[in-house]
Amino acid sequence: VPFLGLRFLLQPIRMCSTASMVVRARRMQRSPEVAALPATPVEVDPRLPCTALTRPIFTSFVASQVRDLLPCHLRYSDWELVYSPSVHGTSMNTFYRCQGGPNVIVVRDAAGHIFGGFANAPWRATTTGYGVGEAFVFAVVPEAGKGKSTNNNTTNNGGSCRVEEGEPLSPLSTTATEDDERQLSHDMECAAAADDSRAVEVKAFWGAHHPSGLPPQWSDTRMLGLGKALVVFDDFLRGSSSACETFCSEPLSQSGTDFVIRDFECWQVGDERGG
Repeated sequence: VPFLGLRFLLQPIRMCSTASMVVRARRMQRSPEVAALPATPVEVDPRLPCTALTRPIFTSFVASQVRDLLPCHLRYSDWELVYSPSVHGTSMNTFYRCQGGPNVIVVRDAAGHIFGGFANAPWRATTTGYGVGEAFVFAVVPEAGKGKSTNNNTTNNGGSCRVEEGEPLSPLSTTATEDDERQLSHDMECAAAADDSRAVEVKAFWGAHHPSGLPPQWSDTRMLGLGKALVVFDDFLRGSSSACETFCSEPLSQSGTDFVIRDFECWQVGDERGG
């Protein structure tokens, strides 16, 4: 009996509480909706600091985008600079000695265009191709609707992606006039401004499961390459990029098939070493 009496005494309080909740719910329904904040992607720069690298190719924004393209088991690994001609000297032998894999290589040509690739295996001087389908190549391009690329004089010929021994390479002139230097400086400033405004994106091409079955990596004592998409030679002074069957890719450089290398970097992903 005392228990039933207590229930009857508390009944008015319960009714008042319920009525208050109903009133608050109706007020919330009538109040203007709060706009949802746009989701902002987290920018994570995977590169470890390197004070000796005074003119880095990657911005933190572009490095973060390339990181997101890596295989899942490598996306949270740190990147260590293991070779750059400006830091370690211009030598293919030094490159082979310093680098490890997996790694990301990136080039900035004399016109300021940036492109590169991911190699899942350490580079080594050998007569056969190697690597697996996780490899990819990429180019940093103006984001759709936010920029216009420079003229591209490259012809998209496709074909095999293997460079044969003794295949002739087009000679390049490395002399530059004052007008060329001024234009180069202007191009570099424009590229840096585009990166700072996040007006660029990374366009990638993968080689996995392609019917050609060609291994993505090849290298010898004179040059190295990811298919024909990216070839580096002359001790990191020159390179070439062509339409490539291995990666189903278009030429990466907007400067033409052959280009002069202004800067080159190789970043080891994780702490695995091998040769």
